[in-house]
Amino acid sequence: MIVSTLVAAACALAAGSAVPWQGRQVAVVMAGGMAALVIPGLDAPGVVIAGVWVLSAMIGTAGLAGRPEAESCRHRALGGIAMTLCLMGGAVSVPGAGVPAQEGHQHGIGFALPLLGAVAVLTMVVWTAAGPHRSASHARTRTLLRGEAWAMTVGLIAMWLGHAI
Repeated sequence: MIVSTLVAAACALAAGSAVPWQGRQVAVVMAGGMAALVIPGLDAPGVVIAGVWVLSAMIGTAGLAGRPEAESCRHRALGGIAMTLCLMGGAVSVPGAGVPAQEGHQHGIGFALPLLGAVAVLTMVVWTAAGPHRSASHARTRTLLRGEAWAMTVGLIAMWLGHAI
């Protein structure tokens, strides 16, 4: 999981100005949050990381309406929201993450979050396959954005499956 989010962040940063600052910060925040969850000894609370991911996703689309880069920034934002849903829905079990594993029969929000997480992951897969990178004008940039989108999506799938299997 962490390798894929680091690859996604590296691709977003390497794409330079083709990715607005809003998109770059989302990629870096997602990678940092994932690292905080899996690096032993950090004991980062999952609720705090989830909150940072949601805030980052909101900032990640600010002021981009009508710009060609907006689609890839919305894709990144959905990735951040999907990671939050997976984390808070118990789809990932990380020791010390501050989110208790859910067991037994679930009702209400305990059932809705994993379901919403699954829908968000499926949406990311379909959207990534459709190509949020099409607006890029240079082949190198398209390749970097494609790599970022797939790395983020693969990491999200790994995160979601982390507890489901």
